[in-house]
Amino acid sequence: MGQLTGWRAFLAGFSGQRIWAIAHNAFLEAWRAKIGYLLLVYAVALVLAIALVPLISAGDSAGKIVLDGCLAATSLLGLLVTILVGTRLIDREIERRTILLAIAKPLSRTEFMLGKHLGLSMLLAAWVTGATLVQTVGLWLWGRASFELSAMVLTALFAWLELVLIAAVTLLLGSFTSPLLAVVLTLAIYLMGHISRNLLTIGIQLQDPFMQRLTEILYLILPDLERFNLKNLAVYGLIPEGHLLIGDAVYGVLYAVLLLCGAIFAFSRREF
Repeated sequence: MGQLTGWRAFLAGFSGQRIWAIAHNAFLEAWRAKIGYLLLVYAVALVLAIALVPLISAGDSAGKIVLDGCLAATSLLGLLVTILVGTRLIDREIERRTILLAIAKPLSRTEFMLGKHLGLSMLLAAWVTGATLVQTVGLWLWGRASFELSAMVLTALFAWLELVLIAAVTLLLGSFTSPLLAVVLTLAIYLMGHISRNLLTIGIQLQDPFMQRLTEILYLILPDLERFNLKNLAVYGLIPEGHLLIGDAVYGVLYAVLLLCGAIFAFSRREF
């Protein structure tokens, strides 16, 4: 009973209004970084792909190449936005000397970090939604690429979930390292996260107990980002089974929450 009372007191200290205010400001600040122009570049690249790919590939393969390129570009450009914006969210407040005002009472450091992550997640949702709309309309007008809308929507949703997880990584690293180091480490985690499943195989093939144990530990620590990669299936209009999608979504949410808890802890111990 005492634990329940303690949790209620803990949660009572949070204000959704304060968190939303931080999130709204973070979203607007990031959007001013000309994110809208990125959608324009994406649309122009799609038009060029539609015009050029049929010259080097014929039949259904041209449509699949363009569709695969669109899905990959959505994820990679989203990663670029996440890293460039996320690693600078805290450092920018420090440079402007507004960090002390930002975390002044009654706003807690936990609310500050939650708001920053929510704002960045909203920005990423806007990017993924906009890019998906652009590619859907473009491919529909082109008429030479067959695609399943449901598969594309699911792919976009899981691409966003992956970016939300990476956003938590950038906030964690940005809370105790420099922006440049945070960028490098985030890229390393992203790349390792997409090959983490292969680490176990590598460890077995090396036939070294130490390396096998090391690869097992790395596999457990690193996020398994391939869980969110539905692009290869979406190209053929396929969708994973429902229980797999639910399990992967829960995994992503829990991992992002753990990273965010780590970011809050690191930020709470930082002196300004």
